[in-house]
Amino acid sequence: MILLGRTHLALVAAVALAILSAAPSSSIKLHELHKSNVFSPTGRRSLNFGAVHARQRSYMHAETLHSDHAGAALQQSHHHVSAIPTHLKDPTHIALYLAELESAHREMLQQGPDGSRKLRVLPESYTDDISGISRIFVKQSINGIDVDDASLQLLVGTDGQVISYSSTLYNGPNPVFAAVGSASRDDGGALYKRDQLVLGAGDEGAYQQHTLTGSKQAARDPRYAALYFMAHATPNTMLAMTLQSATASPAALEVAASPIQLSPIQERDGEPFDTAEQAGSLQSVPGTTGAVAARRVWSQDGEGGLRLAWRLNVPMDWPDHSNFYQATVDIETGDILNVHDWNKDYSGGEHDLAANWAEVHGRPAKHQAVADAATQPAEVEKISRPSDIGTLQYRVLAWPANDPTEANRTTVAGWADSIASPFGWHSVGNKTYDYTRGNNVWASAFGTTMSPPSNRSLSAYGKLVNGDLSFIFPFDWRKADKAHEDLAPEAYANASVTNLFYHVSAYHDLFHRYGFTAQSGNFEEYQEPGKGKGGDAILAFAQSAAGINNADFTTPPDGQPGRMRMYKWKTVANATQRDGDFEAGVVLHEATHGLSIRLTGPPSDSSCLGWGEASGMGEGLGDIIATIVRRRSPTRDIYPMGSWVSHNKNGIRRYPYSTNLTLSPETYSSLNGMWEPHSIGEVWAAVLYQVEEGLRGAHGWHPNLFPPVPDSPKEKWDEFYLTEKEIISNMPSSAKGKRASRQPVPRHGNTLFIQVLLDALKTQPCRPSFLTARDAFLSAEKALTGGRDTCLIWERFAQRGLGTKAKNIGSTPWGGGIRTNSFEVPDLCNSTLNALA
Repeated sequence: MILLGRTHLALVAAVALAILSAAPSSSIKLHELHKSNVFSPTGRRSLNFGAVHARQRSYMHAETLHSDHAGAALQQSHHHVSAIPTHLKDPTHIALYLAELESAHREMLQQGPDGSRKLRVLPESYTDDISGISRIFVKQSINGIDVDDASLQLLVGTDGQVISYSSTLYNGPNPVFAAVGSASRDDGGALYKRDQLVLGAGDEGAYQQHTLTGSKQAARDPRYAALYFMAHATPNTMLAMTLQSATASPAALEVAASPIQLSPIQERDGEPFDTAEQAGSLQSVPGTTGAVAARRVWSQDGEGGLRLAWRLNVPMDWPDHSNFYQATVDIETGDILNVHDWNKDYSGGEHDLAANWAEVHGRPAKHQAVADAATQPAEVEKISRPSDIGTLQYRVLAWPANDPTEANRTTVAGWADSIASPFGWHSVGNKTYDYTRGNNVWASAFGTTMSPPSNRSLSAYGKLVNGDLSFIFPFDWRKADKAHEDLAPEAYANASVTNLFYHVSAYHDLFHRYGFTAQSGNFEEYQEPGKGKGGDAILAFAQSAAGINNADFTTPPDGQPGRMRMYKWKTVANATQRDGDFEAGVVLHEATHGLSIRLTGPPSDSSCLGWGEASGMGEGLGDIIATIVRRRSPTRDIYPMGSWVSHNKNGIRRYPYSTNLTLSPETYSSLNGMWEPHSIGEVWAAVLYQVEEGLRGAHGWHPNLFPPVPDSPKEKWDEFYLTEKEIISNMPSSAKGKRASRQPVPRHGNTLFIQVLLDALKTQPCRPSFLTARDAFLSAEKALTGGRDTCLIWERFAQRGLGTKAKNIGSTPWGGGIRTNSFEVPDLCNSTLNALA
């Protein structure tokens, strides 16, 4: 619910009065505050930054093939793995053993009894039903308070050997509350953020830098911390000025905090908190659209120390400006230590059509969502059981077609993968719906919020005839476009909703088969007990009223629904509007935000692709998945992004994707000077495309990405997957005929790439860099195939500058540093590649 009531205007007036009393020379006037709609947003921006961990390190069992980019840290992690006692067989016990070494837990115990430090295994740890690989997550607490950004992730293969582990656990002395101060900020160590405009100017250097520090008023009260954060995060200039002035004065700060209600939260990870007053829910925080969750945590400062802080989950879900922030605010100083936005956009950076974006900013969206104000009707089950539905039909623009210029819509027989969606696309438990709702997605038109549609008429209803359900609706865009006539997309909203429902449902099923399952945190309303949290089917809004010329996806932690919003596009004057629901690449890109965030780190942590290179890699993953799924032949090379919606054949990225280094010249060192996530993402997608082409060239291309179901005829199974005999015969001698995974190995290069990519996302550490993500890909391939394609993959990474000696010196909280290309491969691979040439 958006907070626009009298209470909040009264708060502004009270704060202003306190400010004026304390500082008569203030330029803020009370009557100006009353005239300004201070709680309305004035522009979209997204804050993402955090400390660079001094102790982050990773172990990958494929890293022995190359020069060390992490130096002593990698050597230490190899030593820890070699020190694991042979009697430890349970992956959970191995994880706790490594966590004790990484956090100096054992050394602390040797110095004397110390009950202040605890390690706990998170409940989302699991052993994969298909691959047999165990994925264990460990969290750390000190004095009953979590170290927010301290964790360990471990992967153990079916052979009991460590595939990889990554750790950011704290190993310094126990912190003292009073010792946490702001001296480092005054000495020039302040963190900076860069305003990231969704559709902003093209010059990377034009971004403004701001020091996100407090005003030296303590934030021991979580209400104060929320006000400090909102003073920097709100896009409304008047509200920002008011809050910044309020946080500079103890009297004004208390006045501003007084209307905010605080209620306690009792549990963490399903267990009671160790101490009282560690967490609370804040109601009526200015500029927010719902309750702010606050938890007391330790936050690592990047210099080997800890800062006591409040971690805040802040909803700012305005109709045309949406952020869902996770931030930590220093309790002693009010400094913002790190911040991450759960909401990710399709376009950004240099090519963002700023002139068109200006059409909607500063005023409400043209087509306000009726659903947001409608009354929820009573629950009606028009169909009672899944078996009551006969044939399902959808009139859609089916994969691999990208947009209406590549193909006409076709009537597709309703299908659902029997493994991924065993009860079909329209069932949730024992309920089946005759509209665009099911276990994986609820699709409707025009919506903007994180709430389910309150008016079901905005979903598309199928026509039920003799037990068959058809979703066939007119799509008159092509006729209007040919005649150069304007056509409001609302006229074909049912067709848009149907197309979106089809694509998101198919996406769920496809990537479920490659490992994005309930265990690993996918989006499903109902899940088998013990296999994920459930309750988080995607809310997909076609033709969202939230804006134009963009799209976005919001990824909360597992158990909370993801949200996809597809927008209308108007980039050329006197041209028919285009609907993002009908460009498959846009939908695929957005859905991949949810996949990549849930698979990187524990599903309960949505910050692992939060900022810097990691944030950019999330954008690049969306582009590469879109490129692979849209491929219609094994030889086509050039794939732009957003070409149809933007009326630009080259798309909205700097270069169309191509493995031709003349057409797409970006390499690892191209990141130098890049801050905007979409720009970084272009480089990562180009790197991965190079790898995919190598695998496709070596192993061929399969036109159908969907694997056969287990009960398929053997010849169909063997046509898609290698036999175990083939896998063993193709292994290098160093593998000794063994691999760490039981996952079937796709036979063709494009399907193999998808499998390795999803395995790599599960392998890479929270907040990966290009280098650690590269190593995770190599490690995942070794676990899957025994290392058959290791040298081929090295060659392909090296073509884009990510060879064995690639390095980054001087990482910054927003992903900076000086990167050096390397085109070298491991010595072992030189002879192998020469033999293959």
